Amino acid sequence: MRHLLRLLLLAFSVLAACANDFEKQSHISKLRILAVRADPAELIIEPGQQPPKTVLSALAVEPSGALITLQWALCTVQGVVPSPALDCPGTQGIDLFAPDGRGNLDLGQEPFRAQYEALIASPQGQAALATGIPLIIGLTTRTNVAALGALTTVTLRTADPAKPINHNPEIATLEADGLTVAEDGSTTVSAGSTVHLTPIPAEGAHELQADNTFEKLNYSFYATGGEIQTLRSTDTTATGEAADPTIDWLAPTSPGSVQLWVVVRDGRGGQGWVARTVQVK
Repeated sequence: MRHLLRLLLLAFSVLAACANDFEKQSHISKLRILAVRADPAELIIEPGQQPPKTVLSALAVEPSGALITLQWALCTVQGVVPSPALDCPGTQGIDLFAPDGRGNLDLGQEPFRAQYEALIASPQGQAALATGIPLIIGLTTRTNVAALGALTTVTLRTADPAKPINHNPEIATLEADGLTVAEDGSTTVSAGSTVHLTPIPAEGAHELQADNTFEKLNYSFYATGGEIQTLRSTDTTATGEAADPTIDWLAPTSPGSVQLWVVVRDGRGGQGWVARTVQVK
């Protein structure tokens, strides 16, 4: 354990020393997975109802526009912190039906139903479900030149009136200097200018939590050009006060199209995003 700790500290010191050599996380120049969401955001077991199901989608981006294929799997290794070497999808995953790039997880279908019924019939399973079981799901994205994997979790739990069901937050619009960024890519900004980007959440995006407080929404920003000055923002401070989620984006000095993405997370597993293109002139 001490040897492992020393290795981790050494790796951290090397990364810190070389930090200036790495591309900013907010800059998109190659295949990336920016977010993964499930619809619905939780698998809720309702008495007398069919086993729950959800559809998984990913914000997988590649600035060249190359075709991206996605493969999903429910991992066969569950209940532990997964190893980075977990082969899921692969030998340690059960592939999910994904005809349109979205993974369909239906616990009422084989090969999952038998294990689901055994779980809910077990006293130990019932106790775990009352708290919530994070199901580990693997994703692999591919283009003709690159591949990238990711792991995510979706909570499986029994319905509880004291625990409001979580829904994915949505971003209604993205504003640039107070004006709505058009969905058709026609919005223009001046080359080299500093643009204030403000995500506007959809009505009802802030849901009531079990402690009778409303969710705070956290945002992450990405661009194919220029420079995002702050990768993340929030609309609520740590003490519960309202905060401005606006960040500054320094537009490129050369004309051209720039793709922008903003991801919103509610801190309970819910995610949403918006994608826009602007013209730099």
